Amino acid sequence: MKKKHIVIIFVCMLLLAISISSIAVAFNENEALNIENKDYNNLIKQFIENEVILENNWSEQQQLLASDGGYWDRFGSSVSIDGDYAIIGAIWDENNEEVVTGSAYVFIRSGTTWTEQAKLLASDGEYDDWFGYSVSISGDYAIVGAHYDDNNGIDAGSAYVFTRSGTSWTQQAKLSASDGAADEWFGYSVSIDGEYVIIGAATDDTANGNQSGSAYVFTRSGTTWTQQAKLLASDGAQNDYFGYSVSISGDSAIVGALYDDTGSAYVFTRSDTTWTEQAKLLALDGASGDQFGWSVSIDNDYAIIGAPNDNESALMGGSAYVFTRSGTIWMQQSKLLASDGEFADQFGQSVSIDADYAIIGAPYDDNIGSNSGSAYVFTRSGTAWTQEVKLLASDGAADDNFGGSVSIDGYYAIVGASWDDNVDYNAGSAYVFKKISPDLDCSGTLSWTDVKPGDTVTGSITVENIGDLDSLLDWEIQSYPDWGTWTFDPDSGNDLGEGESIDIDIEVVAPNEEEATFTGEVVLVNTEDSTDNCTIDVSLATPLSHVQPYQQIKRFLQNHPNLFQLLQRLLEL
Repeated sequence: MKKKHIVIIFVCMLLLAISISSIAVAFNENEALNIENKDYNNLIKQFIENEVILENNWSEQQQLLASDGGYWDRFGSSVSIDGDYAIIGAIWDENNEEVVTGSAYVFIRSGTTWTEQAKLLASDGEYDDWFGYSVSISGDYAIVGAHYDDNNGIDAGSAYVFTRSGTSWTQQAKLSASDGAADEWFGYSVSIDGEYVIIGAATDDTANGNQSGSAYVFTRSGTTWTQQAKLLASDGAQNDYFGYSVSISGDSAIVGALYDDTGSAYVFTRSDTTWTEQAKLLALDGASGDQFGWSVSIDNDYAIIGAPNDNESALMGGSAYVFTRSGTIWMQQSKLLASDGEFADQFGQSVSIDADYAIIGAPYDDNIGSNSGSAYVFTRSGTAWTQEVKLLASDGAADDNFGGSVSIDGYYAIVGASWDDNVDYNAGSAYVFKKISPDLDCSGTLSWTDVKPGDTVTGSITVENIGDLDSLLDWEIQSYPDWGTWTFDPDSGNDLGEGESIDIDIEVVAPNEEEATFTGEVVLVNTEDSTDNCTIDVSLATPLSHVQPYQQIKRFLQNHPNLFQLLQRLLEL
């Protein structure tokens, strides 16, 4: 056999081996890619956990009434909301023995409906205790103040902790000041957060003077509540009424002292078991009689303080002040006024703050009738607070006192109207409002295989508003992979109505790189709330390159040097 024939046969064998190897590699890569594509399809995310905001619209979701409400119950004297639960005080309600002790009611939300779950009564309630004058709820725990309880002396006061198991609420503890005495009003104000409660005793006679006031912190271990600290103002004085209002959030608490000159509020922080005064807060433009500190609320690094007798908008029109903390320093960030404040509205008599939202009650606003009342929601953007909406009861009437108590949690707010005559004269009611909010959802698959470098591929995804009725969604493409060239049509949109969807057409020019798999994600976001977003996973693969036979032979021989030596010997025959 001639040399050239031997070489030709050898080369043919090499080409056959290379072809079989290439087919096997391509099969393995395609199979792996198919597996990856299946995984990507299974990993398409629809991250929709929170209701979000868009338009400045709040709607009344439901008016809450006591199942056994009656004459002069004053249901709505105090309110608090946390998640799907709300608690409402009725200070002149009768107990099971028809004694006017006061009570509190727990409501639970399912979907859009609020239902009374339990009526809470003090185990030892007595006439005129005013059980329910102050309430607060956190998770499975609630606290109710009874500042006219005579347990430690006339009007010494007390507070009761209740806990939930399933659908049942049970009294877990009755709390009293370790040094309780007559006329302290312990329980005039209460607040609970997790395992800690704070209770105000506004008329406590302390070393700071008669009726200088105090506040007590209790902590829970298992089922036992123990007094951890008694808080006093570092510069307290007679008749300050320190403890008239209280609020607690994590390791921080705030206490109002409305009769301290122009009024003040004090922030305390906890380190281990020790509580220390961190700051005294004063209104930058405070004036005598403003009663700054009448109401307080704290949430992490933000606090709001009501001054219902402030005269800036009108005589006793009222105001509220937002403070923010940086490190250990608190500074006034904003002074809030009602856009339509008038004489003696008492805007700021009740306040509540949660994240970027605050609600402020004006119980003597005459919008619907004399003293019918109102509440205002403000929202924060950066460092600016803006009035978003004025809330009114759908059936409001004169002397309802709507706004005498308020509480906000997320996109839900509750407002008490303890003089409402809905059931009977001054039986009272409360109203739940909800932010009308869109909810961004997206779907679709973006997965391409065997794409030649530089080629263009197409696909589509869908964005939908699955939020509240009448909500409108503004959205945009927030991010996409940095490989290739991407085009979206459209890449943003406005006013997508509830239940509406839109398809986004996508073109991608593949990167100029062979034998590669590219991955990433496309992120869509609600432009009014970046926490409302949705992610689509992406995959694109380019194939093996198509090279000339001599290049394949060269590559094969480089990878198999022993065969190269064999070929040299054959050529020498």
